[in-house]
Amino acid sequence: MAVSETEFDEVTLKHLELVQDVIARLATDSFLMKGWGLTVAGAFFGFSVKDLDWRLALVGLLPVIAFWVLDAYFLSRERIYREMYESVRLRESKVGPLSMDYRSVASAATWHTGHPRQGNWLVTVWSRTLFVFYAPILSVGLALVVVARH
Repeated sequence: MAVSETEFDEVTLKHLELVQDVIARLATDSFLMKGWGLTVAGAFFGFSVKDLDWRLALVGLLPVIAFWVLDAYFLSRERIYREMYESVRLRESKVGPLSMDYRSVASAATWHTGHPRQGNWLVTVWSRTLFVFYAPILSVGLALVVVARH
């Protein structure tokens, strides 16, 4: 009996579950990076406002940048695994049965989204979703540095 596009064999279903589990963990990690980044920066910025200490506000920028980079890493890997999910779902030969090696997907010339560089973490740093979250936090920190310095 031939398998239709909507029916999957047990191996393919298990593979899709494994990939989806990785995607869920990476999404959770990304969410945690945002929470920790905001919390740590808020603590540093709060103490810098209390004491009007520009050095403390400047130090508060470091965790924001670090969490931004970590968040970009998790988001880039999540995008790669989403592409792997599509490849497995469409039964493409890029990914072997039950393989979790994302390198063949990440280095593919064509992605289902049409944008192969979205898996690059350096490109992901400047993605709209991360920039909209982290840029205002950095702006507040820089404003505190300027205000407290004068």
